[in-house]
Parts: sequence; C-alpha cells; structure tokens
Amino acid sequence: MNRSYALLTASVLVAMAFMGCLRPDPNFNSPITTWPKISVDFVDNVTKVYVKGLNDYRYENITMRGFHGNLSYMNSSETHTYVMYRSFKQKEFILNITVWDKQTDKVKIFTFEGNFTIHPAGEPNIVVQISYVNQEGALKVEKLKENDLPKSIGAIRIQ
Repeated sequence: MNRSYALLTASVLVAMAFMGCLRPDPNFNSPITTWPKISVDFVDNVTKVYVKGLNDYRYENITMRGFHGNLSYMNSSETHTYVMYRSFKQKEFILNITVWDKQTDKVKIFTFEGNFTIHPAGEPNIVVQISYVNQEGALKVEKLKENDLPKSIGAIRIQ
C-alpha cells in the first residue's frame, strides 16, 4: 500500500513538473498572428478596405494608398496601431498597402498591391478590359461587358 502511494505521489509530482514546464510563454506571439489581413467590402455603393492582424496585434505603421485614374488617396497610421480603414467611392482602383512590424530590433515589412474592379450583384461582368495610353498621354480603358457580346460569334474582327 505504501508503495502505491509513493508511486502515485511521484507520478503526480512529475505531471505537475511537466505542466509547469509546458506552460506557454505569455509574451510569445506566433508568427502567423503578425500577418496582416486585408478585407474588401462593397456596401451602399462604397468600397471599404480594412487592414488588421489575424489576431489583436499592433503594427509599427500601416500605409494604404489608393489610385483611380489621376486621383490618389493615402492614409498612414500613427505608430502602434491595430487596424486601418479606408473607403473609396470608385468601383475600380489600384490598392497599395505596406505594413511595418517591428519586434525588438527586427523589422518585418508586408506589402500588397492589387487592381480591384468591384461588380455588385446584378451588374454585368466585364469580359475584356483593355487599358492603353492615347497620343495625348492619357490612360484610356475600353471595356467589353457580358451583355455586349453577340449570342453567337462567327468571326471576330478587330479594327
């Protein structure tokens, strides 16, 4: 009987020792939690862009730039911010996002750049979009929507 109590006591002490050793460090941040998440939403004819961490995480700086034709928008966060928000009235724009994450003496920089074309429900899809610079140097965009296509195509002629 004494031997079983001794074994039980030893196993409980060993288990408690392991539990103490395996406790996660409260200051540890998983590298995945530092990755920024970009959400784009279209509500009430306004495009809304959110940049934040996968969890509650503070970034050193977040900079968001949006371009539409000759218009440009820029937001830059104060230091140590959780989230950045920007809204655009345009349905087509170029978005450039840079996120700086400074941990001790290491700096991580996340960059994202993409062209966005928002198609609300019920709007015909754009099948072909051609962008070019005309003789005056202005950017021109020609779009061919789904509804513009003929029902049957025998031959395609480009002029």
